[in-house]
Amino acid sequence: MTPPSEEERFDATFRLLEKFVAREGHADVPIDHIEDGVHIGVWVSNLRFEQANLSLREDWAVRLAALPRWKWLSGSDFFLLERYVKRTGSSQIPKDFFDEGRPLGEWVAQVRRMHATGQLAPETRARLERIPGWEW
Repeated sequence: MTPPSEEERFDATFRLLEKFVAREGHADVPIDHIEDGVHIGVWVSNLRFEQANLSLREDWAVRLAALPRWKWLSGSDFFLLERYVKRTGSSQIPKDFFDEGRPLGEWVAQVRRMHATGQLAPETRARLERIPGWEW
């Protein structure tokens, strides 16, 4: 038996999302929601992130956008980070902080760890340092 294709996995998880939407009346799935043993909250969050970074298949984006009260992310993790810093005046984000379903606090912690060990890409470092208020 061959493993399911990417298309088959998407279709199966999309059906679970449709089940959630039929029951709840919306597609605003909490990040920790599990439907029939599948972490569809994480799946939805990841698809929104892919769309924000222009890497989601267009046919999948069209199917998702047709769901009631579907929302896309306002932007990438860099956008969410900059918005957080503008709102709070600090780039010191709690590790368990989520924004628009994204684990922003964990992402910032990972970026800082990579910087401390010299593993952060120079372009990522430069992009972070352009955010007013960013601190290592």
